[in-house]
Amino acid sequence: MLIVMVVAGAVCGLCIARTYGCLFDEPSIGSWIGYNMLDIVMSGLLGAASAVVFEPVTTLAASGVDDTPTLESLKPATDHSSSSPRPE
Repeated sequence: MLIVMVVAGAVCGLCIARTYGCLFDEPSIGSWIGYNMLDIVMSGLLGAASAVVFEPVTTLAASGVDDTPTLESLKPATDHSSSSPRPE
């Protein structure tokens, strides 16, 4: 899973760098930092807007779902088929 995340991060970084190269004729450290900050701010605003629009449910009780795992469900399953005969 780590390799997939590293590859995705590299692809995203290349896309951001390519877009920056298309927008600015004379690159500089200041414009690169400003471009990245603009990207971060826009992503944050998009996330805030989606949180406002979709009103996320943050608790299981509020969502009406009670599928919380119990200790019994977390125990490994055991195979009893070989130790006891099947009733006929």
